[in-house]
Amino acid sequence: MKNYVQPGKTIPIVATATRAAGLGMVRDRIFGVLVTDAVSGEEVNLAVEGVFELELESAAITALHGELAYVTPSGTISDGPNGTTNLTCGIFLEDVAPGDTTAVVRLNGYCSIV
Repeated sequence: MKNYVQPGKTIPIVATATRAAGLGMVRDRIFGVLVTDAVSGEEVNLAVEGVFELELESAAITALHGELAYVTPSGTISDGPNGTTNLTCGIFLEDVAPGDTTAVVRLNGYCSIV
């Protein structure tokens, strides 16, 4: 195909913040997990497909398998709209119990507003 560009599992973006590899990042409506450390204003690759264990915003949340996962401004995951964002980024694939600090999330590659 002459119009094929790339598989799309990772995409390059200009980092919106300085953040370590493995953390989440939002650029416009694109959400992904940083493949390498990011420096604000520099190009970095985001993994936008797949299943990742991501840091939770609050250790006191409870969410059930299949519930929407929301991304926070800091790139962590929450079980509901929070602060200035109500962007979903995927779904929880496992139950999240009180006290958990991470959750397994399947990324949908973009942020949708709910």
